[in-house]
Amino acid sequence: ICSDMIAERELPMKLIRAEYTFDASRVTFYFFSENRVDFRELVKEIAHKLRMRIEMRQVGVRDVARIIGGYGPCGRELCCTSFLRSFEPVSIRMAKKQDMVLNPAKISGVCGRLLCCLAYEFPVYEDIKKDIAEMKSAAVREKQEEERRLADQRREAEERQRAEER
Repeated sequence: ICSDMIAERELPMKLIRAEYTFDASRVTFYFFSENRVDFRELVKEIAHKLRMRIEMRQVGVRDVARIIGGYGPCGRELCCTSFLRSFEPVSIRMAKKQDMVLNPAKISGVCGRLLCCLAYEFPVYEDIKKDIAEMKSAAVREKQEEERRLADQRREAEERQRAEER
């Protein structure tokens, strides 16, 4: 009923979900819209037809993905559907630090925003990069020490050879 009325009025909103209370005294409609929508007349008409208390809630694109559900580019159930309870801000800097390809198709989720996993994986990547940097410097030091040791051995061998020739 609500979808038909929205279409009739040509309101710039998309109905996502309707929830009824157990006692059927109230229905909550979740909708998505880019802008604010004046739906007062719509609510009055729906309340008159259904004879219930009507509540309209505008949700964001990430909430739409959470409500509808689906699978992410990784093949798993959407994080926002399965375990994320709050949406952390995600920045392009996080994708850069994680050495992701900055192709919008690859770093965007079902909702069209940056992947939520970029935010909660970011600290792990920072820690790993620090560990790798430390391991790299240790490996470089070790290689330099090995080169010095080999150079010392060559020098000693050359000195012994010269000493033997005299």
